[in-house]
Amino acid sequence: MHLSEPPAIKPVPCMIAPDGLQHPQFTTRRSNRSVHVVCSRQAISFCIANNRVGSLPAYARIPSNLTEQISHLLRVRILQELELLLAQLRARPKGDILANPPIRRLSHLEWTKVQQNRQMPWQDAIAVINLPPISNPTGPSMSPFPLPFDPEMEANASQPVATFYPVSRISALPTNFQYRDVLPSARVPLYNVLGLFPHIAQRTAFHQFLSQTQSSLETTRSRKADNEETSSSPSDAYLLTSNSQTIKLVDMPALAIAMWRVYLYERSIVRE
Repeated sequence: MHLSEPPAIKPVPCMIAPDGLQHPQFTTRRSNRSVHVVCSRQAISFCIANNRVGSLPAYARIPSNLTEQISHLLRVRILQELELLLAQLRARPKGDILANPPIRRLSHLEWTKVQQNRQMPWQDAIAVINLPPISNPTGPSMSPFPLPFDPEMEANASQPVATFYPVSRISALPTNFQYRDVLPSARVPLYNVLGLFPHIAQRTAFHQFLSQTQSSLETTRSRKADNEETSSSPSDAYLLTSNSQTIKLVDMPALAIAMWRVYLYERSIVRE
């Protein structure tokens, strides 16, 4: 008796999609099989060109806009971290926040000195964000789904996400210090909001969150000034700090990491 061969099992159609980029408080992971990839647009483009991502099945389809999906969700994560940070600030005693503000708006004099000296005078700075007013604001959005077309997004995305300024030392290292040429100097990212958020809807949401954060902190403009630098008119730049005191109040490293991921993803490895 001849037994026929069992029919070949066809693979279940599947598509590769980014997962785990959003904060777990806003969504849960949906995949039961995944791989980690380098946080780089160039690396993802290479995977698309070769139609293969790590050890995932070769028959899994890779969407042509995968790089844009990842880029979008990385920026959504920043907005989610800011929303959570704002909630943390509102739940903390005002006195503790005012004594160690994790986010504050730089004065015009402070911002001018940073631009002139190209140095960060704050030892606990983790980022500075240049956030000029939005000329034609639109409805804010932190949706993980595709956003409406923005005619200026492509031009904004071509700008660098961040540049880096060294931190000025409190005191110069002694000339006989044996590790003088070994220890790297700390550098702080200065984020360009157009490169950080090319789409106006996300940029508007980012602007609103920072404004709300600043209102909850009662900036130096609304309290007695300690010195001339912080009492001058406010600039468009915001200082983010993290130290042994702020870490007890809010999770600033989470926000810093979320912004840093965008820089890592969008930077040009060839250019650097």
